[in-house]
Amino acid sequence: MGLWSIAMMGMWMNVRGKYNSVLAEFKVPNANALMDHYRNLQADLADAQSEKDRSVKLNERKHAGRQQELERENRLLQKERDELRVKYEGPDKEEEESRLQLREEAFQNQVELLQEATRKESKRNVLERFGPGPHEVQFSFTMQGVERNFVVEMAPLEYVPHAVHVFLEQVEHGLWNGC
Repeated sequence: MGLWSIAMMGMWMNVRGKYNSVLAEFKVPNANALMDHYRNLQADLADAQSEKDRSVKLNERKHAGRQQELERENRLLQKERDELRVKYEGPDKEEEESRLQLREEAFQNQVELLQEATRKESKRNVLERFGPGPHEVQFSFTMQGVERNFVVEMAPLEYVPHAVHVFLEQVEHGLWNGC
C-alpha cells in the first residue's frame, strides 16, 4: 500500500465516523431510515404550518366583529374629543393669534390716527391763539420780600405741540398763579 492509499483510507474512516455519529444522533440504523425520518419531520412541519394558518384565520373571524366594534367606538370618542376641544379651547391657536394680531394692529392704527389728529389740532390752536412763536412764559414770584422773574421758553411746535398747547392754556387760565 502506498501513501496515497493510506491517506484515502484515513479520510474514508473519518467520513465513516461522522456518518455513524449522525446516525447515532438521530437514533436510526442507516441512511434510508435517516431520509425517512427527514421526510416525516418535513411533513410534521407542513402540518404544523397548516394548523397555525387555520388557527389564525379562525381567530381573525372570531374577533373581527369585536375589532370593528372597538374601531367604531374609537372613532366616536375621537369625534367627541374634537368637539370638546372646540367647545372649551376655542378656535385653532394659530387662527386665534392671527385674529388677535390683526386686532392689535387695528388698535395701534387708531392710536396713531388719534395722536396725529391731537398734534394737528394742538398746533392749530396754539398758532390761532398764541401766534407762531417762539412761545415764552414769564414767571414772577416774591422771595424774602424781593420780586424775582424768570422766563420759560417752550419747545418748538413741531416737536411737542400738545404739551405746548396744554401748558399755554394752563397759564392763560391762571392755573399757575399763586404757585
